[in-house]
Amino acid sequence: MLTSATVQTHTATAVLSIAGDVDVAVAPELRAAIDQALGLGAGTLVIDMTQVTFLDSSGIAALVRGRVAAEALAIGFQLRNVPPFIRRVLEITGSLAYLEGAAADSAIA
Repeated sequence: MLTSATVQTHTATAVLSIAGDVDVAVAPELRAAIDQALGLGAGTLVIDMTQVTFLDSSGIAALVRGRVAAEALAIGFQLRNVPPFIRRVLEITGSLAYLEGAAADSAIA
């Protein structure tokens, strides 16, 4: 269960803080929160994952979709405070490099 998703805007940066389990049940909620944050007009979207307790493939897909949408809008996309166990999942799946800034082509190669 995603226990919270809050957006704060600081001049050129929007910070989306998410907490709880990010799984198939809440991935649509995360996608909507990312879309809302991207619509705020900030130059960079930061996803603060400090309080994320679980991340499954649908959560990863929501983050990747958010990164793709940010690129299409020429908005920066960053992950912040990724817990070590979540970082490891992202590394194993090969998605960490892309989510942390590698171009889509180089992250997939």
